Amino acid sequence: FWDKIEKAIRNDCIRMIAVVSESSHNKSGVRNEWDLGITIEKQIPDFVIPIRIDKFDFSQLAITLHRKNVIDFNRGWHTVLNCI
Repeated sequence: FWDKIEKAIRNDCIRMIAVVSESSHNKSGVRNEWDLGITIEKQIPDFVIPIRIDKFDFSQLAITLHRKNVIDFNRGWHTVLNCI
């Protein structure tokens, strides 16, 4: 199924939301998806939009996402949307 995921990310997405959490950060498949998204950003600027959904420590963020602004949904989506 990885080939289907890669095809979808490469061909069917206009943006990719990278859900950053204590769990997702430690999964190699998820990290591979993030890396693919960062590669696509060379052709589509700001392709990857990272969001944090729990108390994940930003200092542990993968280097490929570290330079991006991570939207912090840790306190709930309603808090973030009120700031937009």
